[in-house]
Amino acid sequence: MNLGFWPSYVLRSSRRSGRRTLFAVVCVAVGVAGVVALQTAALTVQHALTSNIRAANGGDVSLSSEESPLSPTDLKVFGQLKSQGRISAWTAVSSQHATAVGTAHRLIPFDVLVVATPPYPLGGEPSFVSPSNGRVENLIKRPGDVLITSVLSQELGVGVGSRLLVNGIGGTGLHATVRGIVAQSSFEHSAAMTVDRRDAATLSNRQPRYTAVYANVSGSADAVANDLRSSFPAATVQTVQEALQSAQSDVHDFRQFMLLVGLLALLIAGIGILNAMQSMLVRRRLEIAMLKAMGFRQPTLYGLFGGEALLIGLIGGVAGTFVGAVMSKVITEALARALAIQVTFVLDLGTLASGVALGIGAALVFAVLPSCRPRDSVRWRFCAKEARRA
Repeated sequence: MNLGFWPSYVLRSSRRSGRRTLFAVVCVAVGVAGVVALQTAALTVQHALTSNIRAANGGDVSLSSEESPLSPTDLKVFGQLKSQGRISAWTAVSSQHATAVGTAHRLIPFDVLVVATPPYPLGGEPSFVSPSNGRVENLIKRPGDVLITSVLSQELGVGVGSRLLVNGIGGTGLHATVRGIVAQSSFEHSAAMTVDRRDAATLSNRQPRYTAVYANVSGSADAVANDLRSSFPAATVQTVQEALQSAQSDVHDFRQFMLLVGLLALLIAGIGILNAMQSMLVRRRLEIAMLKAMGFRQPTLYGLFGGEALLIGLIGGVAGTFVGAVMSKVITEALARALAIQVTFVLDLGTLASGVALGIGAALVFAVLPSCRPRDSVRWRFCAKEARRA
């Protein structure tokens, strides 16, 4: 058989099918676009949550004790570790409950984190929504300067430069000015405000309750973490490596969910491909019969229709990948707003290539399936007999 017959037949058949071929291509493109868009958005979120993990952890080792806050006496353990040379620096963060009135005249409760700058932050500067590349020490250097998380910014309806009256328990109230908005570093929506230690007395007259301690180590972070777990069994102690594993686990579940949603869209599109190919086969029964009468065997016919499906999948896969890459920008921005995180758009070549491959695979499966059904094979043989009689 002339090898040029195969591509010419595939192109000619696709062109003759007209709207049915176009419908199958659109179905492939829609399904692939959904998968590529959702996977690219999930990859961007993953990069945002894991790229600055040391800053998110607060240092080489972090200790969190929300249920059983530490007292000033408890903090002597960290002083001893520093005198032994096992940690190079540490800082404790106390927490207070406070309220403020938002722009909608609603009373919003949140936590106030009292820090000492320097040495806070030990793990590096957090990711800022505004201003970009901000520094904690420079932004809260004056009395009344505060930082707020993006979640609290949305709840209060305020931005950089806004003024608030923050009321604590037993304090006179802090006349605060928002100097920066910090992005979320995890899926946990945290409505919190960060203030310098000098302003703590205006919020509360109670003894400080230390709910977090961050430390940088000189040697093994795991050894220091184990000692802290022994000293504070009720607290949660985490190294940078453990924080990274936890973040990756959370993001993995998120990516799997997004993949399932995308594959569901592809499955729905596959039903459209199946119907379109079935319609094409019904209209071309006489053509199939003539090919069989001319000596074309069943495997050859499967190859011809498989080539047509391959062309549909390639065109639909490329188009869907391009559309998905464009759509992912919109989806990523929507996810960033919903999760209150700061993201940098990431376009992965592996995801784009897998989108094209997925389009080809889906087209082959859903387009060849109708021609492989037993009743169609019987119909083809019947048509071949009729053609030979003619």
